[in-house]
Amino acid sequence: MAIHCVNPNTIGSEAEEILTVVEQQGGRFLENFENVIRNLDSHWKGTDAVKNLGDLASVYSALTLLIQNVESLIVDLNNNEVLPLQRHIYYGGGDCVIGNELSERFKSRDPHITVQTEGTESWTAPEIIADAETFKEFPSEFNSFIEALTGAKETLLANWLEGANREAVVTAFKTFDEHVLEFKEQLKTVKENLTIVADYKKQLF
Repeated sequence: MAIHCVNPNTIGSEAEEILTVVEQQGGRFLENFENVIRNLDSHWKGTDAVKNLGDLASVYSALTLLIQNVESLIVDLNNNEVLPLQRHIYYGGGDCVIGNELSERFKSRDPHITVQTEGTESWTAPEIIADAETFKEFPSEFNSFIEALTGAKETLLANWLEGANREAVVTAFKTFDEHVLEFKEQLKTVKENLTIVADYKKQLF
């Protein structure tokens, strides 16, 4: 299916904006999220840790897969549909800005993160206090990323009316959006649980 857009001059920059949000804001969140999950897995043992870390691992996996999928689809859209259209218009004598070729950065990231699955021990290390403090910002950072990504997606889809991968992009976001409220609630709950665990640990000093 040939690409059909409202404004060929801006669709490249709109695709690039999604990639920027995904790779910079999303990438930074993923890196920090992975680090805090690994730290919590080392510093928190027990059935409570198993439940909370399992929820975090699910969010991490879903977010990684979304980023990888969207990144791949947007790079393909830009390089194989948008740029050829812009070049066709420009070299045919039309007035059109030719955008930049894009590339993927996250396709090699493993969406699976290993965390404890059995609460055979029950203890917390002193570092759990710092971990809990670090985690306080994650729910709001996740919300900010989702808001930025949703805004960039809606801008692109308003311009991009038809194309080979449009339905795949819509489906990728729809699949993730169906779980966003659940993920937000999980992050909020883990934050609250960590505060309880850290406060108890402080009382032991």
